[in-house]
Amino acid sequence: MNSIIKNKQFVAINGIDHFVTTYSTNENNEVVIYVHGGPLQPDTYLSHILAKAMSDKYTLVFYSQRGCGRTYYKNKKIDKNNDTATFDNLICDLDELVKWAKDKYHKDKIILMGHSYGTLIGIHYTSKHPENIIQYVGIGQYVNMKASLADVNDLINETGDKNNPQYENYKKAYDALCKDFSIENIGQVQLLGRRVLPAPKDAIINNDYMKGLFKSGNYSINDLRWQLICVNFKKYFYLARHLIEKMINTNLKEEITTLEVPVVFITGVYDTACTLKQVEAYSSLLSAPSKSIISLEHHGHTPHFIEPDMFSSVFDNAFRK
Repeated sequence: MNSIIKNKQFVAINGIDHFVTTYSTNENNEVVIYVHGGPLQPDTYLSHILAKAMSDKYTLVFYSQRGCGRTYYKNKKIDKNNDTATFDNLICDLDELVKWAKDKYHKDKIILMGHSYGTLIGIHYTSKHPENIIQYVGIGQYVNMKASLADVNDLINETGDKNNPQYENYKKAYDALCKDFSIENIGQVQLLGRRVLPAPKDAIINNDYMKGLFKSGNYSINDLRWQLICVNFKKYFYLARHLIEKMINTNLKEEITTLEVPVVFITGVYDTACTLKQVEAYSSLLSAPSKSIISLEHHGHTPHFIEPDMFSSVFDNAFRK
């Protein structure tokens, strides 16, 4: 494998500076733009994990979206309250980033890979601008949050560990959610659901992981500052207010039923945020030149960071078909 060339920079996109990290061993390789989830929860500081596994075959572009992480702090003086952090603006920002990447690497089209909330951005962008996309890849594809949470509840009732000390807390949280479908209740149900029905391979926070994080050079004080905001739910919910509304009200089965590019969905069997059942239901009605679902046993919502080498192989096989 050739040496990885890594670049970190701020790129002027749609009126603000976006933090962008790129990895490449050969600029002739196809370009993959990764759209992170959240909303507003950048994982650019984890980009080295995927880069090590994938950059021998692909040029990777990671960015922190408008209103979060290093991008937020770079532009805080002009948009402290995230008034411009809307779904439409994130689509426009991605369009400018795609144009930037195409120009930088002399490409006509790129591969677009979204994760979690980033799949909403990615699939809407792909629907609007198929001329720029070789293939769309959705990791933990959002389809319908309410339906996914109902799927998880059914699964916990069928197979969950009822002796788990968190089981009763989960049931109380789900009852509260049925009465009030609020982001606060959604977050509590998702948190407790993962504790009652954990994915076997989701325990990525270990000593080796943390050592790798700090050695990577990707983690900055502003990444830490933003993570502290994300656990301050009141502040985070306020800053993400426009995007959360989109997430709660989305039903892709009614919004996007046709795509003009090949589509690959990669989903963990234990994904409690975006369930395999909903991805299968959505794929069955989606019209596309080609489409496939790759379900990963033992995995939850973040297979690409849990087992990057396995994920890279799965991704490459799907692309080469």
